[in-house]
Amino acid sequence: MTNDEAYLLGILYGKGSILNLDSKNCILKFRIKFRRPTDQSLRSDNKYTKNPERDFVESLKSKLTNDFSIIMKILNATWNIDSTIDLPNSYSLNDWGMKEITITSEKIPNNHRRICELLNCTKLTNACLLKFPFGLKIEENTELSLAFAQGICDSCSLVPNEASSSFGGKGIPRIQLEPPQERWELPIGLCRIFQMGLNIPVNNINWGHPQIRHSWKHQNHQFRVSLQCIPNYIELYRLNYKREEYHELYKRSCTSYKPTEKCPDSKRMHKGECIHINRKADLDLNSNLLDERIRGISINVSQKKSLIICKLLGCTQCENYFDVEIDD
Repeated sequence: MTNDEAYLLGILYGKGSILNLDSKNCILKFRIKFRRPTDQSLRSDNKYTKNPERDFVESLKSKLTNDFSIIMKILNATWNIDSTIDLPNSYSLNDWGMKEITITSEKIPNNHRRICELLNCTKLTNACLLKFPFGLKIEENTELSLAFAQGICDSCSLVPNEASSSFGGKGIPRIQLEPPQERWELPIGLCRIFQMGLNIPVNNINWGHPQIRHSWKHQNHQFRVSLQCIPNYIELYRLNYKREEYHELYKRSCTSYKPTEKCPDSKRMHKGECIHINRKADLDLNSNLLDERIRGISINVSQKKSLIICKLLGCTQCENYFDVEIDD
């Protein structure tokens, strides 16, 4: 697998989709959503907001359109697939309403040999993206890990600045990724890529789960990495706009590199501990929005909910560290 293939996979898993046209053909869609009208637009309700010093105001539509041409070129050079770009309506560009730019591939056979090989499937459907490609062992190669992480960060991270990125309890800014709720395996694979492939500790995973997120239905997972745990020589973004914002945030906010222990050592968990949980007939806990491995199970254990989900979904970071027993 090449670095560009790993990058495209990251974008596809981050916010992409596969749309079947008929029994033989499909198209790939790569999306980016944004609210900010210009590169100097700031929310007034965030106390961390600082006005970036730039020579002129540039529309985000313009900046992101230029960025997306990078993806179109890589898609053509890597898999010989042409694509088109769809832009948001102009009437919404001057407000904070949700806007979206989409790259749509040309029609391709749904048994595309190379993509099927990478996704470990015989036919391309959107369901392929529910399974993470653990068999590729991306985390065993630093360059592939970085390329995949760049695809994820370009596609589904919040824009890394004070106006949009969340702050932890200690006021330290962090990179926040928001993978789709239905892709429950993605945060597990992403955790391996960050911690094993890039040697970057993962701050937390806020799963889209009724006992973790309020108004949880159709809410993205929140995957967080503290800014001070990322060395300055690692470039997490390829798209110019997010890369520029990341560099500026790093310059303003990251005065020291202080990596913490990796999960689960960094969590409030004792090695050899056994956590007891139980099943419930709660409608939310039995929703089809949940992965079948955690469906019907109450994980309501203070400060350990995210780790319990990781364990139940088969995270290898949790192997031989702690146990979870389900009491019926």
